[in-house]
Amino acid sequence: MKRMGVVGFALTVLLSVAAFADCGCGSAALPIEYVAFDSNEIVGFSLVVPGEYFWVYSTADTPLVTGWRVETSDGQVVRNVQFTEPRGHWESFLWDLIGNDGNVVPPGFYHLIIETQSVDSLAAGIEVLSCCQTHCMACCCACCTCTPVCWPPTPRGELYVELWNAGTRSCCGIGIHVSAEFVFSAP
Repeated sequence: MKRMGVVGFALTVLLSVAAFADCGCGSAALPIEYVAFDSNEIVGFSLVVPGEYFWVYSTADTPLVTGWRVETSDGQVVRNVQFTEPRGHWESFLWDLIGNDGNVVPPGFYHLIIETQSVDSLAAGIEVLSCCQTHCMACCCACCTCTPVCWPPTPRGELYVELWNAGTRSCCGIGIHVSAEFVFSAP
């Protein structure tokens, strides 16, 4: 009985500490559709044109990508890329979370908008989570997994944006690179 009391007390303390330590995970107003990425991840994305698109819209024209941009939740453009020639929907694109000013964007919610020549722009929601906090590294690493991928199914025949983690970069300016060179000479 005494052991149950100690375990119950310890569990209560741990849950209280976890609820108090919010390293940026808690947010009162979350967008409906978004995918979370850590601040050191690279966002991979592409326009997906399902086969049903051509049947639903009675067209043979394939939407081509003319550019893409990233906006803050209040509509400010932080990154803008325009192509001189339209790109095919089968191509993949990368956003390294760097803005037009050359700096990493701050944590928060963003809209990735793909522009096409034949249909309206398509958008996807992205949440950037800070996982490079020197004062809260352990908490932050646990926090990075608390935001789920929240993406409802796409209606049949509709275009959509696919997002994925395309790799990571050094977040805190520390990196180790090891290289070796072997040279063999013939006598």
